[in-house]
Amino acid sequence: MHLHRKPAKNKTLIHSKQWGKGWLKYDYFGGTAIARLKQSEYLFITKGKLKQETYIHDKYTKELVGLMTFNAIRTRATIRLSSNKVFIFQNFAPFLFLSRITEYKKPLVTYKASFTGGIVRSYTNDEILVLAGLFARNFYLLYGLIFIGLLLTAVAYGIH
Repeated sequence: MHLHRKPAKNKTLIHSKQWGKGWLKYDYFGGTAIARLKQSEYLFITKGKLKQETYIHDKYTKELVGLMTFNAIRTRATIRLSSNKVFIFQNFAPFLFLSRITEYKKPLVTYKASFTGGIVRSYTNDEILVLAGLFARNFYLLYGLIFIGLLLTAVAYGIH
């Protein structure tokens, strides 16, 4: 699966021979996104300030299909699907662009990305899981960019 990011449109395009075309459109400041893959569309709605959780809903039925809970240091998220299966999203380093989703330490989806694109390898047919990981990557990338911006501002103004 190939990714192509369009930062000006807050959109990531997904191209896959197996799954067809899809996308994730992200509202960086609202903490929401809408995503499409395999003829299904999902809404991602993030709530909370210190303990952030993202609720994943089927766009058409409005059914809650998953919940993502992010850890405080932005390196990991727990993904719980409506089937009660639990997965772990790990972000190894925001600017190494490596992350993965595991179940019982077994990799199910791996992401190798950059600011403009990347490659996703999926060992599952669960489109919600693939899209949840893509949402989490964008979520962590945003926080990494904010942190770097604050750090550069502090250095520029001589704040120690």
